[in-house]
Amino acid sequence: MMTAILCPAHGGPEVLQVASLPRPAPGAGEVLIRVCAAGINFPDILSVAGTYPIPSQPPFVPGIEGAGIVEVCGPQVARLRPGDRVCWQDNRRKGAFAEYLALPNVFCAGGSWVAPDALVQAQDWKAISDLARKAIAASGR
Repeated sequence: MMTAILCPAHGGPEVLQVASLPRPAPGAGEVLIRVCAAGINFPDILSVAGTYPIPSQPPFVPGIEGAGIVEVCGPQVARLRPGDRVCWQDNRRKGAFAEYLALPNVFCAGGSWVAPDALVQAQDWKAISDLARKAIAASGR
């Protein structure tokens, strides 16, 4: 199990919930990333509101970009290894507002890239949820 910020229904920031969800497993060509930092972007705000052009059907975990550490590599992953620090951004896939994310390795910048130490610290999920709610509320959505 893992902790995540869940959007169970479209709406304002009040719909976001801290939830316990199954930890994903990487498939072929995917890596399991332990998320260390996630950006809060305008697409995230619109996705929660249900107005982003690339729709997300609830329930879903928002978050289109982040940085973290590869925990497990699925089959057919050759360029990344467990322990590599990576970052990613993809407007179609979400899920960065969680402790773990399975993502195609082609979306990851990593290997020789080294994340700053500040990105690899333990997360306070309540604080992240509060920050996401404040960002969405501030957008006027």
